[in-house]
Amino acid sequence: MKHVIAAVEQTTVAARGCSVALVGLIFACSLPALAPAAFAQTTLVSNIAQTGNVGRRIGESRPTAQQFSTGSNPAGYTLSSVSFYIDNWASDNSVEVKIYSDSNSSPASEEYSLTSPTTVSDGLNTFTAPAGSILTLADQTNYFVHIGAPAGEFTVRGTISTREDSEKATGWSIGNISRSISNNVEGWQSNSPIVRMRISGTVVTAPGPALGIASASAPEGDAATFTVTLAAAATREVTVDYATSVAAGDTAAQTDFTSGRETVTFAVGETQRTFTVSTLEDSIDEPDETFTVTLDNVSPPGAATLPGDPTATGTITDDDASPTVTLSLSDGSIGEDAGVATVRASLSHASSVATTVTVSVSPDAPATSSDYSLSANKVLSIAAGQTASAGEVTITGIDNDVDAADKTVQVEGAAVNSLGAIGPADVALTLEDDDTRDVTVSAPTLAVNEGSSGTY
Repeated sequence: MKHVIAAVEQTTVAARGCSVALVGLIFACSLPALAPAAFAQTTLVSNIAQTGNVGRRIGESRPTAQQFSTGSNPAGYTLSSVSFYIDNWASDNSVEVKIYSDSNSSPASEEYSLTSPTTVSDGLNTFTAPAGSILTLADQTNYFVHIGAPAGEFTVRGTISTREDSEKATGWSIGNISRSISNNVEGWQSNSPIVRMRISGTVVTAPGPALGIASASAPEGDAATFTVTLAAAATREVTVDYATSVAAGDTAAQTDFTSGRETVTFAVGETQRTFTVSTLEDSIDEPDETFTVTLDNVSPPGAATLPGDPTATGTITDDDASPTVTLSLSDGSIGEDAGVATVRASLSHASSVATTVTVSVSPDAPATSSDYSLSANKVLSIAAGQTASAGEVTITGIDNDVDAADKTVQVEGAAVNSLGAIGPADVALTLEDDDTRDVTVSAPTLAVNEGSSGTY
């Protein structure tokens, strides 16, 4: 393949792989066609796979500069490397690669200096950002890759093709403008061909608007409404998933609310969306309960930013009244001669905590405490979630020899429940008297005169 191009020097060059004959400002160079190179970095723009190969000679005080343009991305770009092909490299040569700003389609001022590979040689060479440095490039801006030779001279491969490789970032281009400086001409001059090069780096993703989620509450049986917000109106459809769970420190059970994973969608222009989580009704008196809602999985990635703590708390407020304690007796009346009544306690509805009832007895006059005895155990326990008591408290009648009317005592209870409970009403217990009254006649007969009276 042979091309004739305008030379920047009136010098005869012997280039490996080239047959060169300079006449005035014209030389001819024949270079082999090159296959595309493989790169590990993200390609921002490249024309390195284009054909129509020609050489550009770089020497002392004779740098060359190739214009390129960045795409549209308000967050900008970072540059990691510039790669191009070198021929005719000698061990005493040196090379400098820099990024220059553009002024009136010519290099203006140095922006960055790239680090040369450990060994420069004929073939593909990659010049990288200095270790630890972040080289930023503005969007929709023209720059130049500036290639200089502080010592010696070498050839940089170029192309007469104005096309670019397919792999590139949106909007990026390698311009048709290339510049060089000649020994006998002041300032940057137009030059051809275009340098074959590959610019690698990253497209900076601007953080999307911040997401937020507010905690919510609802009475049990109702739905809790959560609000998700975007700090700025969505410029495209944005989705974010949410999941409900019982996290560490939560007091609800999975059966207290509808658990699962769903998606919230923000249409263009929206800043607020809501979703609901259903809670389940029960009849248990209990403290308010909590569960957790967590945001994750923003789509498209980067379209919105999750908060540092992407969770909200759902509170289920209890709507059940405190239970009422009721005392009952196995028998409403017992004989005074060792009759026994068993005391039991119950709740009108279950509580989520245990309830204890301490039983006592108060006699109604003329009954006295000597007419009965209370068992050593005086406490009835109702477990959490239950309505009937466990354990046993008994009242036993105490016999006497006095014939008297039946007596009554009041069975009382003192209830303790950390959430509150309505104490029981007293229950009356009758102590039945079992004594009878005997009649004794002092004399078997009594004689009374007619018209008189007599006494036994």
